[in-house]
Amino acid sequence: MATTTTMVITSNKVKMVTAILKIKEKASFNNRTLKSIISLFILRGGNIAIQLLIIPVSIKFVSSASYGLWLTVSSMIGWLSIMDIGLSNGLRNKLTEAIAEKDFKLAKTYVSTTYGLLGIMSLIGLAVVFGVIYLLNWHNVLHIPEDLSYSDFKLLLIIVGVSFFISFILKPIASVAYALHRPGLEYLIIFLSNFVNLGIIWIFTQTAPAGSLLSLATLFCFTPIVVTLILSVILYNKTFKDFSPSATTADFKYARTLTSLSLKFFVIQISAIVVFTTNNFMISHFFGNEDVTRYNVVSKYFNVPIMLQGMILLPFWTHFTEAYVKRNKEWLNSIMKKLLNMALLFSAACFLMVIGSSFIYRIWLGELVQIPLYLTVTVGVFTILTLVAAVFSTFLNGTGRIKLQMYTSLIPCFFHIPLTVLVVKYFHAGIIGVIGVSCFWLVATLPLRYIQYRKIISFSDDNSIWNS
Repeated sequence: MATTTTMVITSNKVKMVTAILKIKEKASFNNRTLKSIISLFILRGGNIAIQLLIIPVSIKFVSSASYGLWLTVSSMIGWLSIMDIGLSNGLRNKLTEAIAEKDFKLAKTYVSTTYGLLGIMSLIGLAVVFGVIYLLNWHNVLHIPEDLSYSDFKLLLIIVGVSFFISFILKPIASVAYALHRPGLEYLIIFLSNFVNLGIIWIFTQTAPAGSLLSLATLFCFTPIVVTLILSVILYNKTFKDFSPSATTADFKYARTLTSLSLKFFVIQISAIVVFTTNNFMISHFFGNEDVTRYNVVSKYFNVPIMLQGMILLPFWTHFTEAYVKRNKEWLNSIMKKLLNMALLFSAACFLMVIGSSFIYRIWLGELVQIPLYLTVTVGVFTILTLVAAVFSTFLNGTGRIKLQMYTSLIPCFFHIPLTVLVVKYFHAGIIGVIGVSCFWLVATLPLRYIQYRKIISFSDDNSIWNS
């Protein structure tokens, strides 16, 4: 009888300890998340303000048409980000897993190997970019302003291309920061870069009668590189010392491990680039660079709720990875409900932004750019769809169950541009048609994302496409 009583007491103690550990684990999740959100709120809030200020200052510095050309060229070069074949996202997940298992040697190898792979890819990419720059007749591709010579335009492409691949090599520092629950680092880099850019351009507008597009491009392209390089050196010698990259710890046998998940992210990344960044090119080609400026002004306006949501969502990628590995179903369910409710609140804010848009444009831009209401409404609808989709994408990316997302991403990869050309050229839908096609892909895939979320949260052990 005494033995039985002792066993019951011991069992109760075990249950109590287990409950306490769960409470502490949940508190740890919440504390880390809150700290991440606060740091992101400060940095991204500052970025929103600076980016909104930098648009009118940049247009004054060059012109609406030249600024539109800069936006188009920079977004085209951004297509090359697919060259990392999703390595940055793959590193982020694998690094989080290695740190959770306290295998810091493997984590350091992952980081070093990723830097090595990105370095090789950058050399290949530079050779391709230089070939395209000098072999292609760009007059047939874009509207080049008359005040910009063809040789200067090629120099602009070289500046953007070279700076892109330098930034490309420096990318893994952000993945390391995310894995260590320091998501604010990437936005600290953006904040410092934008702050410096705004200050220098403002000084130029006060001292020079007219600005140069090449000067604007050089400033925007190389400031982030300098900031990233300085922060990388500091962090890898102090806070991230255990994960600092070196040639001796790089091991390319882990390339397959990193790219097994990365290749799926790669396909998803291609789709995102095709759907979200080709619009500048399509608008420039069919309607001209001034319409690119109009479209980007509205996009920046509605980027405010997207960035605010991003402050909250960003830490959850890593938290979802950890919670899924630990099969913490209760926490996952609770957080997803809160994040979806938050997306609805931001969607309501978008509706109010449409109503007050003309007043805000007038205060923000004065007479520099005229924005039609139909453009604001269309981008507003696209923003609402993006806000809802972002919640499910963060969950799926964090859990690593992205095969279905990869397969459904293949369709926009092949059909987005042809469908956009069809809608604009043959149905004469204008800029609304360009944005409308992007909306179509989001509407088509959202139901699948929701169904997959429900399947994953059940923690079934089946190997169907919903759970892989």
